[in-house]
Amino acid sequence: MKSRLFNFYPLKNLTESIDSDIERYGVSKTMAGLIKKCGTELKIVNKTQELNVVLKSKPVVIVANHPAQADVLAILAALPYRHDLKMVSIAYLLKICKKFDKHLIPVYIFNRLVSNGERGNLEILKKISNLPQYTYEEERRKNVESIKVAGRTLKKGGLVVIFPAGGSKNNKWLNGIGYMIKNSEKKTGVCVVKAFIEGTSRWDYFRIIPFIGRLMPKFKVTFSEARDVSVYLSENPKTTTTNIEADFNSWSDQFNRVNTWLPYKTLAVIRSVFFWIMMKGH
Repeated sequence: MKSRLFNFYPLKNLTESIDSDIERYGVSKTMAGLIKKCGTELKIVNKTQELNVVLKSKPVVIVANHPAQADVLAILAALPYRHDLKMVSIAYLLKICKKFDKHLIPVYIFNRLVSNGERGNLEILKKISNLPQYTYEEERRKNVESIKVAGRTLKKGGLVVIFPAGGSKNNKWLNGIGYMIKNSEKKTGVCVVKAFIEGTSRWDYFRIIPFIGRLMPKFKVTFSEARDVSVYLSENPKTTTTNIEADFNSWSDQFNRVNTWLPYKTLAVIRSVFFWIMMKGH
């Protein structure tokens, strides 16, 4: 059952449309269409013909930065169609769109966000989720199983998108990616592709308001060339994670990580009013 936030008419209509489009066109084309409907432009950089072949047909791990929730839309829209595309993502995205769920491998980070003091994110998650609240140990067990699922996806030749720093403190990578690769049981043949996302922010909810998306920054996804997993592989999954993280950080130093669209406090007030109106209206 969806949360009452998603029973608010404009969002209910949107989620039903997304479900229908995923069934007809696939998740990548649907997300590209959604971005366009919001009046936002998506720029894709370095998606060469050679890389596109890899993304379409090889076992692939895509590692991406995660500055905001809309990164999910941006990275999926930048990918070619695949029926075996999966994304390791926060569990609160489950049950919003039924057809989308089959592409999600959920991770549970509620308690981690609490310990990190990220109250703003928690307020949003509570509004969009009907998931039960688990203890820290229950979340850990569920996440271990999800990483095993991601590893099996790679073993079968699929593509997995992961945001290794999602839910962490100080943008430090979590070790799930290393364990995922270990669970794939592949020492070679899996391609690692780095992706850097720009233009997203915690204020992207406003893009659903007509014409607002045209005023906000465009999304941009830049890809690296594919590298074989053997370049990073270690017997210790934590070391594998560290190796990929170091390569990602070195590669991504070229990008601007600062979002200067509007001052933080101004947007915080606007966002609070926005959600209050939606919940009050319902």
